[in-house]
Amino acid sequence: GPMGPTRAGDMPYMKIIDMAFSGEYTKKQLTERLNKDGGLIDHFGTADVRDVLKLADAGGRYADVVFRGMVYQSAKYAGAMAVALKGKVDAIILTGGISNSGRVTDLMKEYIGWIAEVVVMPGEFELEALAAGAVRVMRGEEQAKVYTGVPVWNGF
Repeated sequence: GPMGPTRAGDMPYMKIIDMAFSGEYTKKQLTERLNKDGGLIDHFGTADVRDVLKLADAGGRYADVVFRGMVYQSAKYAGAMAVALKGKVDAIILTGGISNSGRVTDLMKEYIGWIAEVVVMPGEFELEALAAGAVRVMRGEEQAKVYTGVPVWNGF
């Protein structure tokens, strides 16, 4: 997927393969580097878009380029999903803490606003969704799902 505040996003796969076999990283370290300490953290040491925008506003061209690149990648994925839906898109909803930034949402709208209405719902709703799922299970409206493990990929 696209780069985010903590995720590295699309990367040149040969570089990742080189890193994986360099002997410098454990599997856990490389996984964290790409999924927890990637993205803005890897570039700036922060996952806070506000901090990156302050750097950009102070004349930091690199901060501006990375910020715009992150938004551009997200917009490309929204466009890809519109293709997967064959253009039948009712709305695109921007969520998460990053959607509190008008700079993010305005730039996203510039890129994808022509596809469908763009709705901004800032904030993270994971806990609300988990609670709503628990309520449905307790009411008998839905079966609880039990996850016993993660599938392991054994290579080719």
